[in-house]
Amino acid sequence: MKWTERISRVRPAWIFAAVALLSIVISVQKLLLPKELFFGEYHTAYNNYLIFKQSFVHLLSGSALYTYYPAEYGDLYKYSPTFALLMAPFSVLPDWAGLILWNLLNSMSLLYILYKLLDKKTSSFLFISVFILLELLTSLHNAQSNALVTALMICFVYENRRGNTWLATLCLALSVYIKIFGGLAILLAFFSPRPWKTLLAFCVWMLILLILPVLVVSPAYLLEQYAAWWHLLRTDLPHENNLSLYSVLGSLGVPPFPSIYLSISGLILLISILLTGLFRNKTEGNVIYLSVSLLLMWMVLFNHKSESPTYIIAVVCIGLLYLLSDRSWISKIILAQSFICISLSSTDLFPIDFRMQYLYPAQVKVWGLIPAFVYGLYLLFAGRPLRSLPGKR
Repeated sequence: MKWTERISRVRPAWIFAAVALLSIVISVQKLLLPKELFFGEYHTAYNNYLIFKQSFVHLLSGSALYTYYPAEYGDLYKYSPTFALLMAPFSVLPDWAGLILWNLLNSMSLLYILYKLLDKKTSSFLFISVFILLELLTSLHNAQSNALVTALMICFVYENRRGNTWLATLCLALSVYIKIFGGLAILLAFFSPRPWKTLLAFCVWMLILLILPVLVVSPAYLLEQYAAWWHLLRTDLPHENNLSLYSVLGSLGVPPFPSIYLSISGLILLISILLTGLFRNKTEGNVIYLSVSLLLMWMVLFNHKSESPTYIIAVVCIGLLYLLSDRSWISKIILAQSFICISLSSTDLFPIDFRMQYLYPAQVKVWGLIPAFVYGLYLLFAGRPLRSLPGKR
């Protein structure tokens, strides 16, 4: 039996079931692991989930959101007051149930939007599911929200192209209140037939979600928390295990100027995307998905808070980039090196001593992303013919 025939026998439900099972297994594993040291105190291995869960408790009690609670968890809560409100259902669940549901929400939402985007085409869905699996598991292992944010931003583009403006912009607004950098994707509204309607709907949802916590807190308290959140975002230092272009430049002796690099690179990318939309059919699905992939990769590459679990965002985009490309030998080499450098470099395929001595100091994850980002820019600038995703209309 040919491999294409074997793939045709795979059912998407099997893929969903397998990833769901892995999500549950990872959650149970984290629940059973002994406590770990965070900022001088021992906390559960699912520390990130407790940060999210307890944020609603602090919000409801009128406590400061952006301060340390060493008796409850390590590190700071760095998300919006709105996100704290949305964690309300998890706050009443026991940890074992909440952690499992949280990881399932992340994994299933990402798989579902990719399944819809690829128009339920099994071969493409199987490819991208396998390609992103290791990084997805890494994100789930850390109980992070990166998979959910990626799903929401792709859903924005997908639903907006289909005329579901209010649903699309709600997804984007939710992503902003989880991780603020997602708001830049609103510029992709100019690729839609009615950009001003999209911008208006996005502003309405942003306002609604901004004031939504007044359902349980006073306006004065909410204003204080937004001010504290903004201060935290402005003064937040790079992650100690930063995996971005800044860490690579620093290792090469280049002075780190994150705000300058971020501003210049972001401006160039956004202008390029908008100009491309003017010279090519702006409603053409492949150009839009290439643009959103580049935007998401840029957010990882130039984010001073990028860490290993953040790279699920990048690998989803690299997978989409390959599906959009001409499948030439160049695109296959870039796909292979990205998979090796980003996903396999953290596994036991490489001995731990080799990883610690060579791979981690060399920032191989970043080097795995850079060629894919440059190749995506080439496809954008060169005007090369792009394949249509199966879900393109």
